[in-house]
Amino acid sequence: MTSWQNAGLPLQHLGKWTVYELNEHKEDPNLTVLDVRSDDEFQQGKVPGATHLRTASRRTSG
Repeated sequence: MTSWQNAGLPLQHLGKWTVYELNEHKEDPNLTVLDVRSDDEFQQGKVPGATHLRTASRRTSG
């Protein structure tokens, strides 16, 4: 990621919403919901209409 940014290539940010915020926007036809939870979490409860995007790993800053 740092190399990409240092090369001046474009970056985008995807926002996070709470379930309450998502519910307020669920009728928006331009909305795309990406569910990046683990496979196990996704199987326990799916967001209707969401696309499950499996990630190889996630890092948290701290």
